[in-house]
Amino acid sequence: GSENNWRKHQTSSVARDIWSCDLESGVHTMLTRDVHDDRMPRYSADGSTIYFLSERSGSFNVWEMKGGNEASARQLTNFDTHPVRFLSAALDGTLCFGYNGGIYTYDSKRGTRKVDIEIQNTGIPGKKEFLNVSGGNEYVISPDGKEVCFSSNRSKHPEANTNSDVFITDINGKKLVNITASNEGWDGDAQYSPNGKYIAYKQQLTPG
Repeated sequence: GSENNWRKHQTSSVARDIWSCDLESGVHTMLTRDVHDDRMPRYSADGSTIYFLSERSGSFNVWEMKGGNEASARQLTNFDTHPVRFLSAALDGTLCFGYNGGIYTYDSKRGTRKVDIEIQNTGIPGKKEFLNVSGGNEYVISPDGKEVCFSSNRSKHPEANTNSDVFITDINGKKLVNITASNEGWDGDAQYSPNGKYIAYKQQLTPG
């Protein structure tokens, strides 16, 4: 089997679990063992809590566990019609995620709240502006909100290779740096460390 980001209610052998890796020793530790899908782990700013999405309640919701101990796992949101997606965590402990086309936040004091978003138009009928992002995807914003990290295949023939790289740019888009240019395979699924000093990402060592 293979992983499918959009599949729901999966209890097969490829249902994901949460793992941690000690960067000094290289030791990997399995943190969750539930038969349902656990995904998108996010550390709290102090590293004491891991927030993640899980289907163990029947539908994807936001959960937390203390110190990587699954026995302490606690459900934070209670949606049941559609899955929660795209979890992120801010330095102040606020969680942000998507649900049924909307954007929501969660914090321990105010609970779950939907963000009011109003889309303004230019007032000029028929005017459109197209922005070329060169196939960029998997966008993540640094914890301090000053830069954006994303994946993009900017080779001459992206349809013929897997050479996607990880880029970082300042929030104004004035400085763009390819941090994985030396690898000709796929690089992506990048995430910032809670303090914003490190970026972890997946790497395909053999180009395909």
